[in-house]
Amino acid sequence: MNHVVELAPSELNDWLDAILDSRSYAPKNFNWLGLAEILARRALETGVLQWAHLAIKVYEYIARSAYKDERNSLLCSEMRVRVHFIKRFGLSKEDSLLDINTIASWFMENTDFSLEWAKMSRITGLISFKAERLPLKQLTLCAKLKIG
Repeated sequence: MNHVVELAPSELNDWLDAILDSRSYAPKNFNWLGLAEILARRALETGVLQWAHLAIKVYEYIARSAYKDERNSLLCSEMRVRVHFIKRFGLSKEDSLLDINTIASWFMENTDFSLEWAKMSRITGLISFKAERLPLKQLTLCAKLKIG
């Protein structure tokens, strides 16, 4: 892993692409989660989009083969990176990392709130992130995203 985390972003991207395209293989028992976390931390500390893209690529790669609970945790981590960079750089449809539709789609897939309910709640002021008013699934999702 030490060799991999010392690579420049472009070299690391090439290495990952080779593995994802089955042109190469990662070392046996490679710590993919550790790599994702290192890249995410590096992205958040430096504010460099290239590191964020790499972190997202690794989170998505390991989420594909993960069980449901682990997948949900990995995707929450991915969404936190996306939210951080959207807050920092703003929205952009040209950069998939900064596209709000990815987060919105993920959130809607993981909540029981309907869009109509959310619109009406906003209009009437019914939305409250108090624990006694949110179903457990939504409360958990909000907590993971640190919304409430």
